[in-house]
Amino acid sequence: MKKQIRHISNKLTKTKVMARSQELRTYIPVTRKMDQSTLHEMLQKYNMVYIKPCCGSLGKGVMRMERTARKDRIQYSYQAGTHVRSFPDYDTAYRAILKETQGKSYLVQKGIRLLVYEGRPFDIRVMVQRNLKGGWDLS
Repeated sequence: MKKQIRHISNKLTKTKVMARSQELRTYIPVTRKMDQSTLHEMLQKYNMVYIKPCCGSLGKGVMRMERTARKDRIQYSYQAGTHVRSFPDYDTAYRAILKETQGKSYLVQKGIRLLVYEGRPFDIRVMVQRNLKGGWDLS
């Protein structure tokens, strides 16, 4: 009997599964389930994070949030699609994020600064999938 291959759609679950591998663990950005305190803590530590739907694909619903020092105060901003919003304090920014997430489950992930080519950020991704024999294939 063939081993059944299970599909995992939750990004947080996928991250936890991959983090079990000592080889992969060092390449996985810190990822947590988003709530008010976790988002605030990660912004204080990393200054830039990504907020992603736990179940989603193709970048839909992904936001980039930043904490920046402006003169003698801290400012918060986030980008959803091409729209950028800025806020004078964390609580106001978090309430706006909650409206964006519409009660759905989201995660927060340590931000990674992307490479830029001709003024536009980009990344390169590799998709790895299990084949019918249970091995891994690049696609």
